[in-house]
Amino acid sequence: MDLKFLAQQAVTFHQQGNLVQAEALYQQILDAEPGLFGPNYYMGLIRMQEGRFEEAASYLESALRITPDELGALMNHGMALRPPQRRGPQELRSRPGAQARPGRGDVQSRRRPVGPGTL
Repeated sequence: MDLKFLAQQAVTFHQQGNLVQAEALYQQILDAEPGLFGPNYYMGLIRMQEGRFEEAASYLESALRITPDELGALMNHGMALRPPQRRGPQELRSRPGAQARPGRGDVQSRRRPVGPGTL
């Protein structure tokens, strides 16, 4: 199985807003190689977009165990842990495309881009 090819496909689906197909590919990658930052991070973003914040936090925690200083993962993890009453209209669930753009380091992290190459 070519994980880089699957990651590129998953990122493309994610960028297009096709979360179902992106999720299936990210999960396929994680089944083969659970210790990868990118798929854990992006699964966390998808869960946030779906409003499933506890699951998002779990995926983001997995990503942070791999790369503890990744700014985008730290910020999104903090948002996932925020109590529901403190989630306002600026959160991901009301702006699904705002931060879940795989490969766009300008939104996810000011330190380094995150994309298929981070497998």
